[in-house]
Amino acid sequence: MFDWSDYLRLAERLASEKDEASWRAAISRAYYAAFCTACTHAPSFRPMGDDAKHDVVWNAFVDRSQKNPPKVDLQIQQDGRKLKSKRHHADYKACPPLTQADAADAIRLAAKLLAAFDRRATSAPASP
Repeated sequence: MFDWSDYLRLAERLASEKDEASWRAAISRAYYAAFCTACTHAPSFRPMGDDAKHDVVWNAFVDRSQKNPPKVDLQIQQDGRKLKSKRHHADYKACPPLTQADAADAIRLAAKLLAAFDRRATSAPASP
């Protein structure tokens, strides 16, 4: 089975290049490392075929009926949306130009999300 975190390692290699196309690709791969991992961790998300809607996945971490959702879930939702915005800019907007620092920022955010998924998985209550 493919390990989505391999995309993060690819993003790190792309970010070390010296051209904007590589930095944009790094941002996109960092996002997909986090997004595809999120699809397997989102509590109420049930994929409909292969077309996982990005906002649906990030929103699945916080149930609107919860008065006090877990802090880690709120952070995942917020960071996921932020990283999605960065990926959207990298994939669809030519201006303003992106920098190597933008790629590094996206990679840090994706790594933070992957760590949050790990924390969430280890702190989840055991099934009966």
